[in-house]
Amino acid sequence: MTVKQLIDHLQTLDPELYVFRPRYEGGIDYVEPGDVVDVELNHYTEWYYGKHEEIDQPTDTSVKGVVL
Repeated sequence: MTVKQLIDHLQTLDPELYVFRPRYEGGIDYVEPGDVVDVELNHYTEWYYGKHEEIDQPTDTSVKGVVL
């Protein structure tokens, strides 16, 4: 999802809604402003990992993203 796609989606929602994210062991927390990072897409294939990985240095195939 791109920032534009997220903004378009959020504009369809009630602006008074709270925004949360799930936690690893259970429960949810508020979403906080995130940092822009370099990401290698489709890094993992195991079901128990997220698909993508934050990396230290950009590569020819990495993308910039924001982690919330």
